[in-house]
Amino acid sequence: RYLRGWLVRKGGKEAETKRRKAILKVQQWYKDTKKKIQEIEDIKKARKAYKKKAERERIAREKAEKKAAAAREARLAKEKAEREAREKAEREAEEEKARKEKEAIAKRDKKQKEMMDKFEKDKEK
Repeated sequence: RYLRGWLVRKGGKEAETKRRKAILKVQQWYKDTKKKIQEIEDIKKARKAYKKKAERERIAREKAEKKAAAAREARLAKEKAEREAREKAEREAEEEKARKEKEAIAKRDKKQKEMMDKFEKDKEK
């Protein structure tokens, strides 16, 4: 009887141990699977966030490039206008100088002619 009770208890303990180990295995598998699923979801979220961030950065970069291009065009247009105004002023100054020189030459020639005429008249007298 003692031996039989001991064997029954031993068998019960072994069965209980097997059952607990099986439960622990299932719990561990469930925990691992849940962890893997969570990791996959986190990776998906990270990819989505990265794509979103990359898109925002691309849009911001394009906007900044457009703004820079517009500023560059405005600067070039301003420089061109300033250059044209400066060249026009220089041309006008040169034309004015040439006109004054012509007038001075004409005035000198007129004076010389008058002096020659006067000299001729004096000579005739």
